[in-house]
Amino acid sequence: MLPDYIEHHPLIGQGSGIEGLNRLAAVYFAVFPDLETKVEAVLNDGDLTVVRWSGVGTHEGGQMGVAPTHRKVQFSGIDILRISGGRVVEHWGETNGLEVMHQIQEPPGAPDAS
Repeated sequence: MLPDYIEHHPLIGQGSGIEGLNRLAAVYFAVFPDLETKVEAVLNDGDLTVVRWSGVGTHEGGQMGVAPTHRKVQFSGIDILRISGGRVVEHWGETNGLEVMHQIQEPPGAPDAS
């Protein structure tokens, strides 16, 4: 990544640049410390690469006012990377937050996603 890397991920409004990317990663791993992701598909067109991925992790950190539930949740996302000179220079990402919130807000006794 270059020093002028641009981060557009809307999840936490963490700002641009490498610092923004680091804050974004810190949020994910604070909420899901055992997070595991899997690349489902990769598409490339010129300087843009699209990655569709899935993830699973245990909800151990508070998120959007929801206390840790210790439930294993599954979710997915799509990332678009602009690559220049063999380096990622810009990133847009979307995660299905509604999918996550539904799983962590299920009533007690409801089956988890594991």
